[in-house]
Amino acid sequence: MARFLNVPAELQTKTILFEDEKGNVNAAAVRGGYDINETKLMHVAKCIALNLHPLRRSNVSLAQKLGMQVAHLAKEVRIFMDDSMKGRRNFEMGANRTNYHSINVNFGRDS
Repeated sequence: MARFLNVPAELQTKTILFEDEKGNVNAAAVRGGYDINETKLMHVAKCIALNLHPLRRSNVSLAQKLGMQVAHLAKEVRIFMDDSMKGRRNFEMGANRTNYHSINVNFGRDS
């Protein structure tokens, strides 16, 4: 994606879907090149630990089950932004539409 959009990894946004123990879907977004800390997300999302890993990475079939396209988040999905997203300017992120991305995004101006 970085080469295709000609955007360096640190200006990209990675959004990953997780499902909690109650079946709720959570979207976690971090700066490109970073990974999601599932333990940290679990605490922020206030998930009850029923086992060692109450969140599990979701997949395309879960998104489709919820009537979502892969890049389109349904209204009932809770979104969590990592601290790495604060203060970013002119970054890339999905355009909430399959196969579309927005570049030079700035919070406040574009949201």
